[in-house]
Amino acid sequence: MGPTQEMHELEQATGSRGSGPPDTSDVLERVRNMEAVQNRLILEREDVTRAITICLINRSHLLLAGPPGIAKTTQVRLAAAHLRGSRFFYTQLTPFSTIEDIFGPVDILAYKHGERRRVSTHMLQEAHVAVVDEIYNGNEAVLKALLAPMYEGVYAEQGRFHPIPLRTLMGTTNAIPGPEERREKGLTGFHDRWLFRFVVDDLQSDASFMRMLWTPDIDFRTYAPDARATVTIEELDHLASLSAQVRVPVSVYEELARLRRAMQAEALYCSPRRWKQIRRALQTSALLSGRNDVSERDFGILRHMLWDQPEDIPVLERLLEDYLRAVKERAAVKFSRILEICGEFEERRRSAQSPADVSKLALGARQRVEERIRELKELSRQSVTETDQMAVEQYLQRAYDRLRELDEAAGL
Repeated sequence: MGPTQEMHELEQATGSRGSGPPDTSDVLERVRNMEAVQNRLILEREDVTRAITICLINRSHLLLAGPPGIAKTTQVRLAAAHLRGSRFFYTQLTPFSTIEDIFGPVDILAYKHGERRRVSTHMLQEAHVAVVDEIYNGNEAVLKALLAPMYEGVYAEQGRFHPIPLRTLMGTTNAIPGPEERREKGLTGFHDRWLFRFVVDDLQSDASFMRMLWTPDIDFRTYAPDARATVTIEELDHLASLSAQVRVPVSVYEELARLRRAMQAEALYCSPRRWKQIRRALQTSALLSGRNDVSERDFGILRHMLWDQPEDIPVLERLLEDYLRAVKERAAVKFSRILEICGEFEERRRSAQSPADVSKLALGARQRVEERIRELKELSRQSVTETDQMAVEQYLQRAYDRLRELDEAAGL
């Protein structure tokens, strides 16, 4: 059964075809075109692109951690520009930011008449897409004010909750605060609101770097997206309703339970709230692939949803290795093993008694890293498409960087 027939059956199951819904195949095609534009202009970020799409459909949120100047904000602005009739909100937080910077100042005229409401024009509670840069620079009061908008899609004013149109909020940060710092500041629940979490970096491959140099900058004042790569808010709601009807087989639930037990054995925790959101994300992933059943083919996105701290990523990817089939995902897992080896070396290095001991440890780690590099090379040889080969090459370059660090530690 092909994707078109599956979508037809899914529409019939929801009972929506009689009420004249959008053409699902057409909407999905335009969503894929929207993703293609992002991938053409924002390089080496395909996983983030797909995560943004899932968040826009499901009304969920993502966090990007990484250095400045690598187009984190630009990518979400670009996605928002392809939503017809949408409103965009942006701010950057500092330790001195206030709730007014996000939700607007108190309406003085209304206050004189005994009403305490805010001037919401152009503020977050009116936006469909929002970006908050340096989000963990915000103080506890500001970040806690985002809890209800992020999880429940509501804004509290005058003792009542009011629905807001927010579909996704993206936060950026140079570094994610550790668990102890988050507990001290009361931000554990806030951090849990991010469905997707990414650690993004500068471009890795020379080909991507050169392509970036000749790619024109995006001027959002004049940017006009191709209509064939745009969708409306109503069409996103249509996809959300179809996504909720995508079937999750018992076998998938069983695999998720097995994965949860394996995570617990490694002291990795994911809250029940996030697991519910993850199930919906898997359903949307299947929908975007033209299927009406979730399968293990959708498990690749779990790499970006189940970790809490960056240090968890190599362990998580090792647990997910059996489920990953895409070349890029398999390359990421093999590189994560290299990060684990290097992490173990650094930990043992701190207790080494002499330079000779450090050199011995480095040589041992180097041998293990070389084995992983050979696996990456073999994966590159097996890659059929140029895209897959480029993805593996990116990880190979990073692997060689780690090898050089071990050479220096070994005194080679």
